[in-house]
Amino acid sequence: MQKVELKEGDRVPDPLVDAEVYAPALERTSRVPGSLTIDIDGVPVDLGADVRHAVIHDVHNVGWWAGNLEHPRLGSLYDLTVYNVGWQSTDRGHGHGLYTQNYGTAGVKSIDRCAFIAGFSLAWKIYGESRVGEPNKISGYTVRKTISIGDLNRDGAVIVGGRYQGVEDVVIEDCVFVGTVMLGYLGRNRRVTFRRNLVIGNLDFRPGDDLVVEDNDIVVPPGSGAYGWKASAPDAYVNPTVRRNRVFADTLPGVVNGWDTALHPLAEFPAARREYVIPEKNATLVFAYEPAGATIPAGAKVLYPPPNPVGWSGSAPSITPLRAEIAVWREEGGEGEDMARIAELEAALKVANAMIAARDGEITALDGKIVERDRQIETLTAEQAALEQELKDSETLIADLDARLKKSEPVVAAARALWSMSQAFGELMTSPPTPLQGRGE
Repeated sequence: MQKVELKEGDRVPDPLVDAEVYAPALERTSRVPGSLTIDIDGVPVDLGADVRHAVIHDVHNVGWWAGNLEHPRLGSLYDLTVYNVGWQSTDRGHGHGLYTQNYGTAGVKSIDRCAFIAGFSLAWKIYGESRVGEPNKISGYTVRKTISIGDLNRDGAVIVGGRYQGVEDVVIEDCVFVGTVMLGYLGRNRRVTFRRNLVIGNLDFRPGDDLVVEDNDIVVPPGSGAYGWKASAPDAYVNPTVRRNRVFADTLPGVVNGWDTALHPLAEFPAARREYVIPEKNATLVFAYEPAGATIPAGAKVLYPPPNPVGWSGSAPSITPLRAEIAVWREEGGEGEDMARIAELEAALKVANAMIAARDGEITALDGKIVERDRQIETLTAEQAALEQELKDSETLIADLDARLKKSEPVVAAARALWSMSQAFGELMTSPPTPLQGRGE
């Protein structure tokens, strides 16, 4: 893996593949409130269209911006690990593991099998402040099999929303979150799906249109101060699909505002483990939640808890205090290799099945052509039989005519003879009389 050391003004390559990106020296404390590094040398990372098998840490912010209407910046983040991002100011911590926007219907950005460990602010956010009527810059995302770690004691994890207009067409599936997941902000989200996710902390599900929230588990660890589930009454939403969600907590919420959300004692959710295989690297990304304390296997690369940030004493503020029941790590080879082989075989089987399906389609098409050819042959055979019958009938008619002709030959001969006689008689009658040779006087 190549190392890319950054300083103020540096840019990262695009594509960014098999690389570790970081600033070896970084100022972490600002005396100016707000989200701009005015009085310190800012070292942000601006991602391009293709990021794979990369690690980014100890920078001030990670951005993945929209580009512009003529040239939108699309692409994918795959197998990306981010930690220790941000700085501390007089108002709060700033800098996100990922801060991203996208232009409307320009296309989809994909985030898959990544790990975002919060540093001084959120793990990540799909967020914008474009006003209503302006091009929507926060639309079109898929986030799958991704681990996001924030602060259980604050609103630190992720935001999917906007200040004036909400996000549109976002799908988040099969992920893990620690902290608060805020689906919506001040603007109204549209067509956002949140499905089969594990949330250790809170799910804040705000009003919107055509929202899907289903098959999620929300776990409230003891002493965390988390509330688990938060939503407005159903009539604040348009066409929502909210079903089969479960909340596990020692102190159960008093109401869920009529949503299809089951409440369970925390003891019914003793532990959790999610594994995301990265077959190209024979690796497995692992999240573990174990109330008695999560154990990381020997030889694994520890992602949570991460090392202390460069230029900072102690762990990053947005994950402090560290939670002993939570661990994130990466395993190379071993089970990951086996799973990679399985994934490879499954991919090969998928290709083979596609080829078989294509061949079956060709055979079906040929069968159709054979049936059509047989139908044509039957039609031609019937036409040939009809023609042969017509020929046979014609031959019979000709033979009959020949027989009649032979029978008429004597009559024709007699008629000709009679005609000849009549001709001769006519000539005789019209000729002048021949003088008779008489006797002398």
